[in-house]
Amino acid sequence: MAEEKIPPHDIDCEEAVNGSLLIDGEAFNKIATLIQPSDFYTEVGQFIYRACGTLQGRREAINQITVAQELDREGKLGMCGGAAYLSHLISIVPTSLDIEHYAQIVKRLSVSRRAISLGGQIAMVGYEARPDVNDGINTIVEMVNDFRKINVAFDDIVTPADAGNILIDLINEYNDPQHTFSWGFRDLDDITSGIYPELIIIGARPGVGKTQLMLDVADKLYDRHILFCSAEMSTKALLERKLAKELGTDIRQLRRQGLDDGNMDRVVELSGRVSEQQIYYLPNGCSSQDIYHEAKKMKDTVGLDIVFVDYLQLLSDCWRTSKENQNIRVGRACKVLNSIKNDLQVPVVVASQLNRSLELRAEKRPNMADLRDSGEIEQDADVILLLYRDMEDRDD
Repeated sequence: MAEEKIPPHDIDCEEAVNGSLLIDGEAFNKIATLIQPSDFYTEVGQFIYRACGTLQGRREAINQITVAQELDREGKLGMCGGAAYLSHLISIVPTSLDIEHYAQIVKRLSVSRRAISLGGQIAMVGYEARPDVNDGINTIVEMVNDFRKINVAFDDIVTPADAGNILIDLINEYNDPQHTFSWGFRDLDDITSGIYPELIIIGARPGVGKTQLMLDVADKLYDRHILFCSAEMSTKALLERKLAKELGTDIRQLRRQGLDDGNMDRVVELSGRVSEQQIYYLPNGCSSQDIYHEAKKMKDTVGLDIVFVDYLQLLSDCWRTSKENQNIRVGRACKVLNSIKNDLQVPVVVASQLNRSLELRAEKRPNMADLRDSGEIEQDADVILLLYRDMEDRDD
């Protein structure tokens, strides 16, 4: 029988943290954002540290007397060993100068204990043997992401001097032609002022031209490194669309009639251009996490300037394969795509379906409420472009 291991902890460091606070209550500000009561292994340590935090919140002094009074008020002084134990805490640390060092150890061991717990939760997902593999993977990824958000220390505080420098940097960005991209369509540039590192949603009903618009924009960004993710089509189908447009025909006619000798040279020329373009294709069946992974890999290797996703509701983590609400699945995928924009500082252009009810209205011009599963989409998007066929909205 395997020996049961005791979770990692350090009682001495936990006592040193609380003892330092009893000596110097103002030291609480040094560690307030680093550790929480739940980071302590012992319940007594949690009670004392929480009492210090309560006093700090009321802007009252933190010392042996006030902490004892607060613990007594909460009915926990006896559980903590009374005033004698608080005196013991003071006796073990001569100064509060090392409180941050002690707190970092407490935090590190707390994260280790939570990692052990996370491992058990992940194992449980594996034992469930869910019918949908992607559902299990997405649950695990969400667990890991939540673990990281909770346990990674936030130390990216922007100082006033940093804020001033950011404004100065904006001068260079606004004057740098590499900072913003043109859509390649004057009307779109006039509306949006170009493409910036934002989450851009392109919404339309099927057949209106979401995919073709993104392919056209990608073609016009010929000198950029592009990740084009199609959850709807294979790479072959996307390239077939390019070919049909190049030849001025539709795909059905192209398949029906084939290529004549006069078009062979144009196909070879298109093949050469496609080979030289820096467009990388992620084929159908991908999830938002797959896109994040590939985007980061591109950014770290060949470089990345923009991401296209066609389309949101068809990403594998949005499929209706579990009892989870569709809005929740789409919202979670949207947040992952938004993280690409934030973490990699690149534009992310995402196609999205519009609700079928739009077709039943007399007024066919769409609005944001027509976005399918729209709650999180509206919240996360920086820019929303809605496409429709103008001819559909005319009486003649």
